[in-house]
Amino acid sequence: MKFEPDLYVMLSLITAFIYLLIIVGMLVLMHKKIALFIKAIQNRRRLSRDTHAYASYTLGEENSLLNKLRAHLGNMLFLVTHERLSITGFLAAMITIFFVIFLASVSHLEPLFSVLLATCFCTLPYLFMRMQLERIRRKASYEGENLMNVLLSNYFISGGNMPRAIEAIIASDVKIDVSRKVLRKMLLDLRTTGSPTYMRRICESIHTALGTNWSKMLAYNLWLSVSSGTDVTLALEDIMKQLREARILCEERKRLNSESVRMVMILMPLLYFGSVMIAVTHLGISLSGYIRNQFFSAEGFFMFFMSLFLYLMNIAILEVATGRKLDF
Repeated sequence: MKFEPDLYVMLSLITAFIYLLIIVGMLVLMHKKIALFIKAIQNRRRLSRDTHAYASYTLGEENSLLNKLRAHLGNMLFLVTHERLSITGFLAAMITIFFVIFLASVSHLEPLFSVLLATCFCTLPYLFMRMQLERIRRKASYEGENLMNVLLSNYFISGGNMPRAIEAIIASDVKIDVSRKVLRKMLLDLRTTGSPTYMRRICESIHTALGTNWSKMLAYNLWLSVSSGTDVTLALEDIMKQLREARILCEERKRLNSESVRMVMILMPLLYFGSVMIAVTHLGISLSGYIRNQFFSAEGFFMFFMSLFLYLMNIAILEVATGRKLDF
């Protein structure tokens, strides 16, 4: 029996929707058991994971691609979702999107193009998370002056005791929300280890989170002070001085780059809807015919979703390119 194209498309969409309902239903019914099972595994492997962390840093395993990827995803989800989403859950969401898009498109596209389209769309969660991470990093970079100011003050007050100075920063009401969150986690990790090597890895987490040159210098000086008690007053003062100079240059650059993002985000959708109106009003194409050609033909379906993907990709690139952090 030969199905009509429109009916075949609808059957494929219904099939993809049923698969999605089954997956969502299983997660809804079993989410508590799954959460308890994951927590039990995490509690059982906590000691072995900490032991492996010491060994991996000594043996250089932390430089492997898998460990770097795991650290990158963990840091991104920690800052963006506030630990509400695990790495496993994030990867599961990407895989679900891949199969839904693949099942919806394979009926009227070649399998290779369906895989390509599904791969593009399954990367969108990472793209959105990365955009949000860059916004958080940009916000945190402007906390640099306040952070260095309160850090220097408390470092003097505590007599050169860096952990006590960090405790005072966490308890203060200075507007450094992102930095305070990273410092709190860093301080808790520092209290669980006495290894200078592992201390350095923990202190470097502030640079991994903020992604700026001044945070890299700060992480190194924090490690020196925590591990050996070295006086880092002059180094902290130098970082603060350079941040003040960078802020003057950054304010001018931010004003010049704000218009390009607005043009892409607003003008491109208006151009698309304008082309639809022109096609309907001047070219004699009915609205139903336009929708059928756009969404229920192989070429129109593929071009629409690829254009949508490239549009989102363009926004992400502009966000990274124009949203510069306060740095030197």
